[in-house]
Amino acid sequence: MDIETRYADIELGDMASLNLDITNGNVEGGNVNELKLRARYGNANFGNSKYAEVEFTNGRLTMAGADELDIDSKYATIEIGSSKKITMRSTNDEYELEEVGSLSGRKNYGNLRITKLNTSLEMDGTNADIKVRNVSASVDNITIDNKYADIRIP
Repeated sequence: MDIETRYADIELGDMASLNLDITNGNVEGGNVNELKLRARYGNANFGNSKYAEVEFTNGRLTMAGADELDIDSKYATIEIGSSKKITMRSTNDEYELEEVGSLSGRKNYGNLRITKLNTSLEMDGTNADIKVRNVSASVDNITIDNKYADIRIP
């Protein structure tokens, strides 16, 4: 399903595929196998997804989980439950990730909080604080290239 909307709120159920472009509105969605989301100035709430490609600016994104997540965000708050693989490009965002397999990408400004890291972490950026609460014994790589940041790893 393809949806493009402005200045409106949307409620959706479970779907196999969704391509959504939303500006100045909110979306409540269920589980979506393949999600392509472009959102500006609004909030989005989804269940689980097998693959999600997200561009998010100025708002709050909450997802129960995503097997694979490719996200480009600016000035947003992002909360993800469980994910096997995340690729991110982030500018001035607040990230709260419950459980992550592998995470890679760039984070400039803001905060990144990971409750549990299972496989690997490869990040670079500037002025982005990173805190990992628990590191699984199966983690094989942690690489961080970050300037002017606080980094906490147990």
